Amino acid sequence: MSSTGGTFQDKLVVAGVFAIMVAITLITQKCDGAEAQAKASEGAAVMSKPHTQTAPVLINPAAPEPTYEERIAAELGEMSKDITNTNISVFSTSDDIMLYINKLNAAGRQASQASSSPNESLAKAAADLQEVIKARQLEDYPVLREKWVDILLREAVGAQNISVSVGGKRNTVLNFTAGHSSASMDGETVHFIYEDVYRKLRFKQANYKWDRYYAYKVRSLNDTDLMK
Repeated sequence: MSSTGGTFQDKLVVAGVFAIMVAITLITQKCDGAEAQAKASEGAAVMSKPHTQTAPVLINPAAPEPTYEERIAAELGEMSKDITNTNISVFSTSDDIMLYINKLNAAGRQASQASSSPNESLAKAAADLQEVIKARQLEDYPVLREKWVDILLREAVGAQNISVSVGGKRNTVLNFTAGHSSASMDGETVHFIYEDVYRKLRFKQANYKWDRYYAYKVRSLNDTDLMK
């Protein structure tokens, strides 16, 4: 009896285990089916959405760097505007006058160098600047010379009892006259001190009347000449 009972109990255990395994299998299949169905539904939903094409993003290309000739032409154009817009009537010191003359000379050099360029735009900008400089120099130098003499009279030689005036065509001649108490500064000394300025201002002659008369020619450019 005991052997038969043990066998029956073993069968019950086996049957129980088998039932559990069947249940687990069914549950697993059910879950896998549900997951598969969910994925299928999700895929169908995605497929059902209308397809929207993304517009391409346009990137503006960087502007090309200007060439050397284009940069120089632009600089010459700015010089031309600067010189054209300069108001010499407001100059009140000799430094104002000298700075302006230096500006004209520097612009003249650059324009002269660029005028022979094979680049048409650069050559044209150089030619335009040259015309602007010539016109301003023709107009301005007589005024600058007279202004400088007025400033010189106030700032320097007037204190030495020396009078000075301009004359000649286009104010190109300087005339100095010394008083009796100005023996410490003779005509030769005055000329030596200011000769370089005379050339920059394009005077042609300087006359000094002291106890004797001195006359000096000044080698200078004409008013329309450009610095090279």
